[in-house]
Amino acid sequence: MIFLGIILFISCLEITPEQVEKEVLRQYEERRATIISDKMSQCQRQLFKDAQTFADSILRIESKQSKMDSIKVPHDTLRPQKPDIKFPDYKKPARDSVLLRSN
Repeated sequence: MIFLGIILFISCLEITPEQVEKEVLRQYEERRATIISDKMSQCQRQLFKDAQTFADSILRIESKQSKMDSIKVPHDTLRPQKPDIKFPDYKKPARDSVLLRSN
């Protein structure tokens, strides 16, 4: 146990500021690379999710349009004009006379 303590004490005396700075930079680069890869994977998942949502929306709209195109039959917008027919001898019956005849 004492021997382990002496080795630890001696190893601490040999550490230089340059070694500490190297270790700090190494750990910084490792953590930075980890954070960047995590962010990239999150962005990629979100991008795929958005692309899937847009594709589903487009397919839904196109499906509805093709369904409506196959159901609707265009009607003829060129209708014939209503003929103007007059009957000169026709007189519209009075309402009272129609009621009297039906009784």
